[in-house]
Amino acid sequence: MSETFAGSKVYIIKNHVAGTDTTRKLSSAKILYTINVNCTDQLEEGQTSYVTINVQLNQAPSLTTLIGTLEKHVDQSTRFKGFTIVTENANDPEGDDLIYTCSEVSSNNPLTCAINDNQLKVNLRRNVSVAKENGKVFSMEVCVRDALHISTACGILQVTFTTTHSHPSISNLPATLELNENERVGEVVFTLSVADIDSGETHSFSISFSPRSESTYFSLTPSTGEVTLTSPLDYEGIQRFLLIFTVKDPYLTSLDTYTLVVNVKNVNEQNTLTSSISAITFKETAKVGRSWRTGLSCTDIDDEDTQTITIENGEHMDYFSYKQSDNKLYLEKVWDLDDSALNLPKTTLITMKCEDGGGMVSSYNLEINVEPVNNQKPEVVKEECVQEITDSGLLRISLDRLSDLSTKFCAIRCQDADSYDDATCTFSILGNGLGRKYFETRTTRSSGRRRRAELVSAGLFLRQTIDLNYNKDFVFNVKVSDGGSPPQFSTISFAVNYTAIVNPPKAAEPISSLTASKSGKTLIAFLAIELAIIALLMIHAVVQMYCSGKNEIAQSGDVSKNQRFKLPQKSQTSSFTSNFTASKQGQTSIVTRSSQAQQPSTMLSYSLNSSSESSSSADESDEDPRYGRDKTRMDIGRNMYSHFPSRQGKPTSIASISGASTGLPKPIFSYQVPQADENDLP
Repeated sequence: MSETFAGSKVYIIKNHVAGTDTTRKLSSAKILYTINVNCTDQLEEGQTSYVTINVQLNQAPSLTTLIGTLEKHVDQSTRFKGFTIVTENANDPEGDDLIYTCSEVSSNNPLTCAINDNQLKVNLRRNVSVAKENGKVFSMEVCVRDALHISTACGILQVTFTTTHSHPSISNLPATLELNENERVGEVVFTLSVADIDSGETHSFSISFSPRSESTYFSLTPSTGEVTLTSPLDYEGIQRFLLIFTVKDPYLTSLDTYTLVVNVKNVNEQNTLTSSISAITFKETAKVGRSWRTGLSCTDIDDEDTQTITIENGEHMDYFSYKQSDNKLYLEKVWDLDDSALNLPKTTLITMKCEDGGGMVSSYNLEINVEPVNNQKPEVVKEECVQEITDSGLLRISLDRLSDLSTKFCAIRCQDADSYDDATCTFSILGNGLGRKYFETRTTRSSGRRRRAELVSAGLFLRQTIDLNYNKDFVFNVKVSDGGSPPQFSTISFAVNYTAIVNPPKAAEPISSLTASKSGKTLIAFLAIELAIIALLMIHAVVQMYCSGKNEIAQSGDVSKNQRFKLPQKSQTSSFTSNFTASKQGQTSIVTRSSQAQQPSTMLSYSLNSSSESSSSADESDEDPRYGRDKTRMDIGRNMYSHFPSRQGKPTSIASISGASTGLPKPIFSYQVPQADENDLP
């Protein structure tokens, strides 16, 4: 016993293990307890009393419905799997949790228990056969207890199954059903019939498929039993269907399932001709034998069926042929758009046909487009010309300075032979000569008689008045172009005879002096200019010779005619040595050596013949060494015009040339004369 809380003066008595606060269960062996209670204060004064406790034992639960043996009658034609026959709610005075147990007499018992909390239900676990189990009795024992009491309350349920209804059945289902693969979708292919000895009952049909993926091909109307085709049949796809049917009335379902086998029959089906291209395009200049891919494809879902593609129809089908081996269309005739007799269009259609082995035919219209080509030159004719014909066949136009700008000298007519051009011709005068300067074309247009052709004419007129003071004959060409791309053109030629003076000229008075006429003055001016140019050229030549000789004298110095001296070259790699000797025959011989650092020496010998004048003055030249030296060098220059040393530095010999064989002495070039050493100069 303990106080609820300090100072409350309220005490409770607990059933617990002695000396602890652990609660313990009371034993059913002792149901009466006496507890003495002593209450004292601080002065140890108080009162003593006792408490008597009577223990009431736990009561066993009891069944409320299944008391003893409970009999039930069930019509199995109306009660099916899952139907609840009895519901039991057992009673327990203490409200303890209940424990139910069910005992089935046999394994074929259609009864079963379903427990939910403290409630038990006896249900049908399967359908009871009307034909085989009608009148049979099935029983089940149900017991209940709680967890605190060992006593159990039990009861027996006895169920008798009886019915007055019969199972329906399908009476007209054949073993197989043959359907053509071209059967129309939406058609009722079969209607089920039911057999049932119970009159006045309604029936409902159901259908299933094997496999289930084929369920989209057929549908069933449950109330009428009509089987309808819902998807197209295809012999090449599925050739066999299994349809499974059942039927039921308001009470019973057919004891068996009924299977219908549907076989699909092969039928020659329509093929389809298509093409991957919309049209074939080519130029009118395409040659016979040209081919194009058609992209034709004949699709036939029938297995082992053959297809043949041919040209079936077309206004111009004779211009083409087709080869199925390479699937190409071939040109058999030239498609000339400019031939008015053929009158061919730019666009046409040919009908291609595909026929299979069963005689089914499909067609495809192939469009043919022909592009015009500007391949013919325009026709040009000259008309209404004020003309004469020259010896070469050209048209000659005669005019003078009085010819009017409004005068049409000739009419040029142009006709474009290309039927699909824009029928426009352009006229132009070629070149930049007198024809283009003085003449022009003016265009006019008129309708022609040919299909889609127009005649275009141009008149030839003066652009400006010709005002020449002399007669002039010239030829020019007129270019006539069509409007095609690229343009084609033709040309025509005109010869013009211009007369400067209409009336004959008067006789001219004789000219007393050349300078009195304009032409004479011009001639004199040209001659004066030419003479001045010649004089300048001569002066230039003399100055060049003088400068070359002066440069040589300044470099060489004054030496004796028979003196040998050494003249160094500007280059560090070579030097020159010259020998001046006088021969017994009155000739002067000059020998020049050139010694290279890496090449053999080269000797140049010059033999110069002196003239009679030079020989007569030999004494004077001996007395004055510079005079002989200068003369000798002039002779050397005269020969070096014809004999130059080799550019590669190879030895070169110069033949002796007589000084009397030429006129003026030839100059000596500065690069050919060696420079003298200052020590060798006098």
